[in-house]
Amino acid sequence: MALRAALAGQAALLGAGFAGYTWYNRKPARKATAKTPLTAERVVSAARDVVGSARGLGVVCISSGGAAAPNCRLMDTFLCHDGNLRVRLITKPHTRKCGELRRGNEVTVTYHDPRDQGDNGYAALSGAVRELTELEEKERHWKSTWTFFHDRFSPMWELETRRVECISHRDAVAPSWRAAAVQRGEDGEWELVPRGT
Repeated sequence: MALRAALAGQAALLGAGFAGYTWYNRKPARKATAKTPLTAERVVSAARDVVGSARGLGVVCISSGGAAAPNCRLMDTFLCHDGNLRVRLITKPHTRKCGELRRGNEVTVTYHDPRDQGDNGYAALSGAVRELTELEEKERHWKSTWTFFHDRFSPMWELETRRVECISHRDAVAPSWRAAAVQRGEDGEWELVPRGT
């Protein structure tokens, strides 16, 4: 019981320290305005910024057995630093999400931006996932905090983002709360999606 209380106290202390650190190191608002032309590059850049600032996120998978609603759960993801909005997902082999990721190859990962009292916006990355089976490939983009719950043999997937929806008031991307969207064209380049599609 004393050990549990000590661990809870340490976790609270670490959480408070992390919150203070992130508040102190927050990024100032950018200078983009609503009059700045919206481009695919601006939307992708804003989405990267939101993902980098987000703490809470959900991973949405198609549920098994053709249920009416997809399943959504929190996961600790890792954004690869190659500029392509590739995201790594990891889980335990006995979980439902492991089975769902293996059965279906389409997922959406959502990120909520906590800055500006949570009013800055969000990003939703959608695309195909593939399971990574080579140890070398897993280690290339390993997130250090995963070591507490996973080992290098845990199932890992990589999301190759094909579509991005984003609102970021700091970047003047969709300031009217109508998300801006981009998708990969046939040449692999990002293209703006017309509003309403």
